[in-house]
Amino acid sequence: MEGEGELDDLAWSINFMARELKENLANITEERNRARAILNSMADGVIALDKYGRVILLNPVVESIFKVKEKECIGNILIKVIRNYELEQLFNRALYSLQPTLVNDLQVLTPEPRLLRIHITPLKGANGRKMGVVCLMRDVTEQKRLEQIRTEFVANVSHELRTPLTSINGFLETLLDGAIDNPKVARNFLEIMNGESKRLSRLIDDLLKLSSLEDKKSSLNKQPVNLKELICETVKMLSARAQEKGIALTMVIPDDLPEVPGERGFLEQVLINLLDNAVKYTLSGGTIEIGALVNGKEIKVYVADTGIGIPEESLPRVFERFYSR
Repeated sequence: MEGEGELDDLAWSINFMARELKENLANITEERNRARAILNSMADGVIALDKYGRVILLNPVVESIFKVKEKECIGNILIKVIRNYELEQLFNRALYSLQPTLVNDLQVLTPEPRLLRIHITPLKGANGRKMGVVCLMRDVTEQKRLEQIRTEFVANVSHELRTPLTSINGFLETLLDGAIDNPKVARNFLEIMNGESKRLSRLIDDLLKLSSLEDKKSSLNKQPVNLKELICETVKMLSARAQEKGIALTMVIPDDLPEVPGERGFLEQVLINLLDNAVKYTLSGGTIEIGALVNGKEIKVYVADTGIGIPEESLPRVFERFYSR
């Protein structure tokens, strides 16, 4: 019948529309999941606001920086999510001016101080209508810290190298001006210059050793090292200086201390540095103890002294190259 044919056509049309709708919803869901995956994998933080300044999206990097959760932030105005007035002003400026905003170093408390590089871009719809803004933020705190360390390192090395060079040049000029004619004075100057040149050579050797240690391509030539013998040699090397200052230098080493795999030269340098600092910063009448402990498969070597110690503010930077306070 004609009516039944029309119903069949209508049913087919409805089923076709349902399949199309289901397919469109699947495509939309797939696009949304793809976009979310991209946002979640980004190393930079992303925040998006609607035209009313309410949060519509933020990624895990922002959650980590500001210690917030996206579900709790959606629909709130920015100042309730990130309590930073300057950052809110940047968003508002971009939102109402529809002009991109770029700030290189914005300091925020999260709660520790961080430096963020901010780039805010307005979102425009048809006919230039305001739809919101999206912000890309990059945490440059570590980058700035490394730049500061590099600057200080260059300054410290320059100072350390300039000091012996200045001394050598000064004595050379004095000798050339006539002091060379006085054998006693000339010899004294030459001995000082010899000491300064050796100091300069040691500084350059230290730089080369640092470069070698930090070169990922170089590998340690590990050999069995008699640790007890190495500690005794190091103590013998510095015992005279300790005696001059009236410092009691003792060793506590078990007789059955086993050998360890390592590069003897580098282990010796570590021991010399530790013991030299102990002697340098321990006052007259103090004590220094160097010892070794066997703990299972590990050996612990320690240097304990009654010196002034390392200032608390310098502890995080104690392993920086040529750091000085």
